[in-house]
Amino acid sequence: MLEVQHSISQLQKPKGKSLIYIRGQNFFFWASYCIILSYLPLYFHERGLNTKKIGFILAVGPFVSIFGQPFWGIVADRLNSIRRTILLLAVCSTALCIGVYMVNGFYTTFIYLKMLNFFCF
Repeated sequence: MLEVQHSISQLQKPKGKSLIYIRGQNFFFWASYCIILSYLPLYFHERGLNTKKIGFILAVGPFVSIFGQPFWGIVADRLNSIRRTILLLAVCSTALCIGVYMVNGFYTTFIYLKMLNFFCF
């Protein structure tokens, strides 16, 4: 019993500066994502999408994230490298975020935004 408590207390200790960098990157990613997400309906309305299409695009995102986040957790565990997985996700998320603003039309916007939701960590 003492061994189990000792190993649990070791898991809760921070692992140095890398943990601070991961937490900071996660904070700034989600802060910018929330800022961008709040203006997306206005942006899509200016691009000519009606309210039903905008609602559909934004409603499917959390559903995609339900499957994407556990998938990337499994990938990080299999590769045994959280840092490489987070770096991959950050690069893909940045590219897709730029792509959302470059595409035209409902279907391409839908695909890019759903891929962005899949690669969000």
